[in-house]
Amino acid sequence: MKIIAPSMLSSDFGRLIDEIELINKSNADWFHLDIMDGLFVPNISFGMPVVKTIRQLTKKPLDVHLMIVQPEKYITEYLDFNLFMSAPGQGAIAIETNAQNLEIKKIVSTINDTDSMICTTNERAFMKSMGGGCNYPIGAYSNIVENKIFLQGIVLSLDGKKSISYEVESLNLEENLALKLSKKFFDNDVSSLLTDIDNEIK
Repeated sequence: MKIIAPSMLSSDFGRLIDEIELINKSNADWFHLDIMDGLFVPNISFGMPVVKTIRQLTKKPLDVHLMIVQPEKYITEYLDFNLFMSAPGQGAIAIETNAQNLEIKKIVSTINDTDSMICTTNERAFMKSMGGGCNYPIGAYSNIVENKIFLQGIVLSLDGKKSISYEVESLNLEENLALKLSKKFFDNDVSSLLTDIDNEIK
């Protein structure tokens, strides 16, 4: 599947409204925005106020490329978490060791964060239960708050125009939330969307 995403950096900023309207009326799929801070890369482009203005005028999804230092400090300003959930397991650091080396296993176990492991396991299990892979637009986010575990999931069409999202929770940290969440998706007809994704990917 080919996606056309004109770069807003190529716009005539003296005629920005006209440039945006031109793309709105075109066959382009997305607006592409390169955010550069002059530190991560030498160039400086534009910041959140300009992005907000562009968003108010656009009728198509924004494809935002953050080339900035410490993106975690700003990402929620650019991306609506409910529409741009991260891929399962993102942000987790994994260490692989030889299963036979018990001494190394013991050392590594001291830095294991139990909550992170539980959440990451749920996210990855959700992806698997949905039959997806790393090239599928499936997001998942799990977190634990006051001994209650939450798992959110989202499935989007490849063009980002369709999305289905649900959330489940439990007071039992050992409950299989991935199974519970995926059942909620399939009970509400996610199959047709997954079939469309399969056909476009293949």
